[in-house]
Amino acid sequence: MSKLDESLLSGLPPFSLLERSQIREILDQALPKRYDEGAEIFHEGHDAERFHLLLDGYIRVVKTTEGGEQIIALHISPGQLFGIAPALNRDTYPATAVAASESLALSWPVRLWAEFTAKYQGFATESYSTLGQRLGEMQTRITELATQAVE
Repeated sequence: MSKLDESLLSGLPPFSLLERSQIREILDQALPKRYDEGAEIFHEGHDAERFHLLLDGYIRVVKTTEGGEQIIALHISPGQLFGIAPALNRDTYPATAVAASESLALSWPVRLWAEFTAKYQGFATESYSTLGQRLGEMQTRITELATQAVE
């Protein structure tokens, strides 16, 4: 894959407050990877080794219950971070990520999360803002499940 131009990412939440040179520094450490539809990107409970930015495609985040049922907890669309276990203070992935369509993502080793959030203030604020939005979505979904009648 050829080198991505920083301007392609400048409007995305983790990068929107950064200068082009800062985006370049982060991109130079990224590993691009294509995933076929149905491919598992990481598995719930496994050691969190990398965090990702989805460039194209869609990701399903699947949580497994104690009874073995799989529940789709979240859908990730292009331009979003996923697999951000270090943002949750976790060493393992809290759910499984599966490519819902052919997808393209960038990833970084989790050891870089602390460096990115410390060195690039905009990366930190935008990433944690995204995390807050996701928690809000999940709270809404839980409320709907608890209060809506089953048809």
